[in-house]
Amino acid sequence: MIIQEGPKDQLLNSKKYVLKTISEKNNHMKKVKENCPFLNIQKTEVYFNSPDLEIHRSPYLGDYFISAHATMEIENHKEKKTFTELNTTQALINCAYKILTAHQHKLTPYLVTQGQYPHFKENINKLRGLENRPVILLNLEEIMKEKVDHTSKAIALLLEFSKQTQDRHAFSNITPKIQDMIIAKISGKDEFEVILKHLIDEKLINGTFLNGFAAGYNPDQEAPFNDQYSFTMKGWDHIKQEREKTNTNKVFIATQFQWPEDDNLRAEVMDAIKRACDRLGWKADIVSQGHTDFITDRILSEIRSCKFVVAELTYHNRGVYFESGYARGLGKNVFHIVHKDYAETKPEADAESKRMHFDIQQVQYRKWETPEDVEEKLYDWINSTVGKYNEI
Repeated sequence: MIIQEGPKDQLLNSKKYVLKTISEKNNHMKKVKENCPFLNIQKTEVYFNSPDLEIHRSPYLGDYFISAHATMEIENHKEKKTFTELNTTQALINCAYKILTAHQHKLTPYLVTQGQYPHFKENINKLRGLENRPVILLNLEEIMKEKVDHTSKAIALLLEFSKQTQDRHAFSNITPKIQDMIIAKISGKDEFEVILKHLIDEKLINGTFLNGFAAGYNPDQEAPFNDQYSFTMKGWDHIKQEREKTNTNKVFIATQFQWPEDDNLRAEVMDAIKRACDRLGWKADIVSQGHTDFITDRILSEIRSCKFVVAELTYHNRGVYFESGYARGLGKNVFHIVHKDYAETKPEADAESKRMHFDIQQVQYRKWETPEDVEEKLYDWINSTVGKYNEI
């Protein structure tokens, strides 16, 4: 089913669309509690905020805004699977992950469809953040299509478990939480069961898998499972190795080495990228040409060892496209930025060479006009996606 989007003035219309927080109960009509649209468990309180927008208050994901069109898309997607408690799909878990991590970075998530995204983005200053937090727009279809590295789920779950011991001793009991499953991007109880059994078989955690997914419905609603586990020394050693492997603040900048029209501007943009990253504790740099290694080997090595990539696409350099694709293939975040003149896709663009490549049009990117624009937009984007280095 393809949902037809309403006209712009119907979706975002003057003062009627200025949003209030949940605490402002006026003009809110509380609905009957519903199952979480992503997890199909427990109850989520739903409030109307405008004809096309709802506020969901989830015991697992926190409070978030979701458009009626996005809700319909999700319901249509759910028709393709069998409903069983705690079973969902990778696409829906991807959405839950984005909402939950937005809250961890103190942002207010708005989930909208791809067709609505440009209109909401244009009117983002009219959107109210809960508790005065900044707003982050989430593109439903784009998130649902994101690729996931399934091989990383076991260690991600182990790392989430380790957070439960921060205020206790290393071998205290661990009770799995719904949030652990979401952060590890595990798509339902069947996958959760396989991964938990793997951690036990590998002697990374102690415990016996009994009724792990017969929900206990604890009052705090954060740990509805009955089974408990604890770390082994081998498990802690495994976590140490993984943290040392991924504990890097390095950021790779993919860019054309010279800009034919204004290389001074290129230098200013590179400095702006570095400042945006530095404000969040990340160290961004480009591969120097002053070494004897094969440049491609050095570039690939730097991409493999960095935390994420900033790809500057002005002039549409093929090498930058290659480096961006290589990083995405490794499962790394890539932040695409491009001067507004080179994001033009209309026929009246100055030249064919200034049109953004079709493949890149399908992923998120930010247009910029000045180096200051680069710094602020990139800072906000990185902060909402990966956060500060010392928070990872």
